[in-house]
Amino acid sequence: MPARLKIRLSELDMQELLELKHDSNCPERTRKRVEVICLNAKGWTVSQISDWIDWSPNTVRKTIHRWIIQGK
Repeated sequence: MPARLKIRLSELDMQELLELKHDSNCPERTRKRVEVICLNAKGWTVSQISDWIDWSPNTVRKTIHRWIIQGK
């Protein structure tokens, strides 16, 4: 079984992401990506996130992976 994808965010990073998520000028897709990152950092699994966001588990994994590789 592959290792669980886990993002760690500083309090500052989390605050910046939450501000972005609530910015009315932020595109909906970006808001969902931010939510994926924040939920993963809070300990949610890919399956839980995909059910909540209504994305496929593969899309959630790719979003998390991209964040881990690119660092934002």
